Amino acid sequence: DTQTSLGLAHGIIGSDSLASYNIKHDAVTFSTFDPEVGHPICDEPSKQVQKSEVEDLLANTEIPMGVGFPNSSDYSAKMAGILAELQELIGKGRAGLLSALNYPMTVNDDAKVVGALNLLKFFAQQMLYSWASGIHYSKAAAE
Repeated sequence: DTQTSLGLAHGIIGSDSLASYNIKHDAVTFSTFDPEVGHPICDEPSKQVQKSEVEDLLANTEIPMGVGFPNSSDYSAKMAGILAELQELIGKGRAGLLSALNYPMTVNDDAKVVGALNLLKFFAQQMLYSWASGIHYSKAAAE
């Protein structure tokens, strides 16, 4: 949302630079189907179409950090290594070890990615916000 955008820009710039005040809210930027104000600019595709598109995207896009394609022979081993590295950074919580997560990327009926990749995405986003704001993330490395 706009407040998050302003906070992120302020954290990255590190001052009251005018860049953080020149952001204009355009509700369609955040939702083309159901903006907070104004009219949608396109119709939302069905959940089945969205799910199919997400599954196709995942099957044909390399996972970053050297993991590679989900159908590669060493995908599970590489994903296990990435999850172990994340576990080092965040520690172990009540939910248990990350290694127990679903390595294959599963797309639920709402067209959302679930399992290990979704968790990696969540923590990457949290750590980006942490870095930008200057508020250190629990157990995160100094760099």
